[in-house]
Amino acid sequence: MDFQTAQVDTEKEGNGIKFEDPSKYYEYLCLLGKGEYGQVFKVMDRRDVFSNNEVNFMQDINHRNITNLIEVYYWHEQLYVFMELCGGGSLFGLCYKTGPFNEQEIAYITKQCLQGLHYIHGKGYMHRDLKIENILLTETETAKESQPNSFEKNNVSHKTETKKRTLQRIKKVWKRIKKVLLHERQ
Repeated sequence: MDFQTAQVDTEKEGNGIKFEDPSKYYEYLCLLGKGEYGQVFKVMDRRDVFSNNEVNFMQDINHRNITNLIEVYYWHEQLYVFMELCGGGSLFGLCYKTGPFNEQEIAYITKQCLQGLHYIHGKGYMHRDLKIENILLTETETAKESQPNSFEKNNVSHKTETKKRTLQRIKKVWKRIKKVLLHERQ
């Protein structure tokens, strides 16, 4: 069998092969394995950085009880996400500093969080990590759900079942939060 060597410009493709540094397009995350003929790496496509779920979610959401996106920059292979400042800290931090909340305070915070959840559910998202560490307060005591990486787009074909499971999760989470905040006053 006689193979011919192709003359290819180093910045172009030849037979579907690109002759340039792949790290220009992909960030190596980790080595997955080695074989007799090469290595397998887990990579992230740098060109898809703006289709990232977190950024898409933040651009799609605008609600008083969800931390708002201000701007996103991509510069020197780094993603910079500027979000609204919630100067009151986390609900967890406040509970740690001041002690347990009374039922009226819990009702006030719960109502705001449920309004935020209702809004994101209406947009087709769900929160996968709702806990007091991820609930922030503004200086005017408005509760805001944070952690955009914890929001996930619902699968439309399973919308009814997803709503039921989501409601069950919310009930469990709020029962846990109430226990933590009240420290089960016994």
